[in-house]
Amino acid sequence: MLFFMYLAFWGFVIYLLVTVLQFMKTKTHNDEKLIQKLDELTELMKKQSRR
Repeated sequence: MLFFMYLAFWGFVIYLLVTVLQFMKTKTHNDEKLIQKLDELTELMKKQSRR
């Protein structure tokens, strides 16, 4: 019985690690896209303020 508890615990830990890593990968990708959009907006605002 104790073996199954350890197995369930480590299975849960591995599941959490995989989920967190997938979330961080997605978050990094979305953050990069956000930074790119902010750079584009900054350039657009600079161009419009020059007029």
